[in-house]
Amino acid sequence: MIEMDRSARGSLIRRLPYPTSRYLTLGVLALLAALGVYAAFAGGSEAVFLVVVVVVVELVCWVALLRPSIAAYDNGLQLTNMVRDVFIPWEHIENVRALSTFQVVTEERRFSCVGVVTSTRAQLKQSKAYGERPTVAKMMLGTKLAGMVDGPPEQDTASRTLTAHIEDLVRGYVHDGQRRWKKAGSPDRPIVQQWALLPVLALLAAVAAILIGTQLS
Repeated sequence: MIEMDRSARGSLIRRLPYPTSRYLTLGVLALLAALGVYAAFAGGSEAVFLVVVVVVVELVCWVALLRPSIAAYDNGLQLTNMVRDVFIPWEHIENVRALSTFQVVTEERRFSCVGVVTSTRAQLKQSKAYGERPTVAKMMLGTKLAGMVDGPPEQDTASRTLTAHIEDLVRGYVHDGQRRWKKAGSPDRPIVQQWALLPVLALLAAVAAILIGTQLS
């Protein structure tokens, strides 16, 4: 496994906007943090248990809900998942689809990112807007084998979902990045995958907090 060289990614072009649900999650976590601080200073028999619950919820929510994201850089697309990151240079990307998860299709395999997810209801709405017959296979794998063909034709933007707009946005970055790569005549760059140390430590800390809280309560 090749280690990710941050300088090789180039400058950040754009990190895709957080949906409203993530801002709500941040608000809830902030309230929980305030509650935990209050419990720590107030003391009492239930203080330790409450602090442990707050710490565990904060860590798990950060790893599962807040950390996953998609970012476009000068030289490629980075998919940040819960505990594993993937950097895909533009020249390897054949297609992108916003399905149950955001998927990037290359010649060798398909990469998924939970940073942008589409509910079943939204997928049905999107399929209806495209004039497609919604099926489980299409929602899970795309129109043809995980979206290995071009996406559906453009439709009225009013009927499209947020994830469909993100899909179009990423396609635009892919097109521009591949055009720059071809113009520069650069050699192919490798796809890089690696485990992310910080979220792994956060999950271990959550487990440790549960064990400590169980012993002290």
